[in-house]
Amino acid sequence: MVISFLFVVFSVAASAEAATGLYFKGPEGLVSAGDEFSVEVRIDSDQALNAYSILFKYPADSLRVLGFNSANSIIDIRRDEPQVLKGGSIKFAGASLKPFSGQGGIISIINFKALKSGSVNLNFSEAKVYLADGRGTKVASGFKSSDIRIGEAGEALPRKIEFNDTKPPTIVFLNLTKDPITPGRKLLSFLIRDDVSGVKEVLYREKHWFWWGEFAKAQNPTALPLTTWAVEIKAIDNATNITQRIIYDWSALSGPYFFLWFVIILVAVLVINRAVRGKVYNNKSNG
Repeated sequence: MVISFLFVVFSVAASAEAATGLYFKGPEGLVSAGDEFSVEVRIDSDQALNAYSILFKYPADSLRVLGFNSANSIIDIRRDEPQVLKGGSIKFAGASLKPFSGQGGIISIINFKALKSGSVNLNFSEAKVYLADGRGTKVASGFKSSDIRIGEAGEALPRKIEFNDTKPPTIVFLNLTKDPITPGRKLLSFLIRDDVSGVKEVLYREKHWFWWGEFAKAQNPTALPLTTWAVEIKAIDNATNITQRIIYDWSALSGPYFFLWFVIILVAVLVINRAVRGKVYNNKSNG
């Protein structure tokens, strides 16, 4: 379901005219060098949207990216988390299960640390948004840059980002299905939310035979071999709360593992049979 949805929303059809606009909502009050602060990437639209690909620039010599907060974001599905690129660029891409239209939709929240005083500029260099029309129609979108003044260290009360969040992320959806496009593999798809501090990262590990592998960063979806019969998901929010869950695919055990299970069961039966016969023999001897 999720895979076919992603295929639809990221397919590009003809462009359409719509009143959409991307902009930044920066911190209120003065920011000083050394402070931590958040910037929201928002969108207004008079038509329903459900897919987004956005790239914007920031001065990497003046700001350091501390992380991202996905709380209350209109983006539900991401193949990857937001990416910090070389040269001071950040890329967002994802889709909305529930189409968005209206004012002030939050794409993402970026947490920065001010490295030095001066005026910094945030500016969109690429913005692609798509209508929720079943055809993935691309919409021309306007955008506004934003200037933030950073004062000298100690010029204002210090700012520090803190998360008052004791609730772990919620796993809304978790599924293992065969890949409808590429034979010989299956796909792990998921939907995870955290409405306070936001999901920081999602890790997974898979089980082959009797052994677990190492945790690795999960994509959505994540491709796995057909022999994977168990997957553990670990979702971590920005306040370090953790949710874990294991999903099983018992059908995988009936394929390449069939002979192994047959041998194990046969050996178990022989061992039990031998033990029972030995016990009976001992009882007769003692009698």
